[in-house]
Amino acid sequence: MEEIPLDYIEKAIKWLLNQKNVDKEKLAMMGTSKGAELTLLSASLFPEIKMVIATSPSGAVSQAINRILMHLPNLQGYIKMNLYLLYHLFIPRNS
Repeated sequence: MEEIPLDYIEKAIKWLLNQKNVDKEKLAMMGTSKGAELTLLSASLFPEIKMVIATSPSGAVSQAINRILMHLPNLQGYIKMNLYLLYHLFIPRNS
């Protein structure tokens, strides 16, 4: 992944937090490999992210892998979808 504006993450967080059934105290983000690096970086910058699932991140954010972007034509939508799915799959509901 290369040159992903952190504005995408901020917009995705704002979108998710504006959903009526989202608990603002249970926002999570996940990523794998370079996405895990983005996840860790995002959580360090946005206090709204309360939990991370980082699978196989590097110990440091490094140079990007440009070809991954070919598979993500709508990155902002992809980020929103992952945050939304995390909320619905991993956050326990009060009965």
